[in-house]
Amino acid sequence: MEASSEYAIVYLLPEPAWSYYLDLWAKLEREFRLTGDSRPNIPPHITLKYIFSADTVDEVEQALAVFSRETAPAPWSIRGFNHFITPDSYVIFLEVIATTAARAIHSALLACMRPIQGLQWDVYDNADLHFHATLAHRALTRANFNEVWSFVNAQEPPAFDLSLDTLTLLKIDGPVHTVHKTFRLVGGVD
Repeated sequence: MEASSEYAIVYLLPEPAWSYYLDLWAKLEREFRLTGDSRPNIPPHITLKYIFSADTVDEVEQALAVFSRETAPAPWSIRGFNHFITPDSYVIFLEVIATTAARAIHSALLACMRPIQGLQWDVYDNADLHFHATLAHRALTRANFNEVWSFVNAQEPPAFDLSLDTLTLLKIDGPVHTVHKTFRLVGGVD
């Protein structure tokens, strides 16, 4: 039997949002040394289904294949910066604005995944998810947050109109996330 691996379902940012994200991430790293890495270990993305463990993802792949054939793409966008602050966490991110149609895709995706036996669910795996593309969280603290947040807000804010047209299954190996398989949403496309 194969050892259990971790996965997540995400939307990978397309160009030019991909390059914008990587450029800003590199500026943050040069200025503040938040991770010690020269490039992020995770491709620029928006999380749709948080981390789950599985011995095999065959059933998840089958469900995503059917879902993508039956689901039409929807618009959404990235506009500006935002942040989360909790008692034990600081996060700075690109703000994602989801249309009603994009939210409907997300809700339907979660409903499609729920019947899969053994799939774990995170508190954030819900229809009210605050969509975002995380720029910084590791090494953000109460001591450095305001300085990093000010630096981010001094940058040219992102403004990208996107299409929620793909779902990507990421495989997670410690800090490194790699593309396992991508599914293109084609429902309603002749």
